[in-house]
Amino acid sequence: MKKSLALAVVLALGSTLAARALAGEAATGGASKTISGELIDSACYFDSGKSGPGHKKCAEICVKGGAPMGVLGADGTVFILVADHSNEKPYEALKDMVAAQVEVTGRDVSKGGVNVLVVESAKKK
Repeated sequence: MKKSLALAVVLALGSTLAARALAGEAATGGASKTISGELIDSACYFDSGKSGPGHKKCAEICVKGGAPMGVLGADGTVFILVADHSNEKPYEALKDMVAAQVEVTGRDVSKGGVNVLVVESAKKK
């Protein structure tokens, strides 16, 4: 009986600590990550595969119209970019870099198989 009670207390404490650790990670939004690649407008890229310098004018219109931006890596991986609510300037600056090669650093908040980066800094390569 005492062993069962002790085990239950240890499991309860362990579960509580694990839940707090996971909640803390969720609150901070994940690990910092830097990605490089072409800045794309997701509307045209996912709908018709359009990207690159020849698509720049259209991509600028789409992004300024509200289409989400993403970074297309050399390996074909796409990260959708979202603004950091405490500092939206780096995200907004990206709107002038569509179709260019960029380097973006932010918090990796990927969920459910969707790669997402909260933008903290960005520059043209």
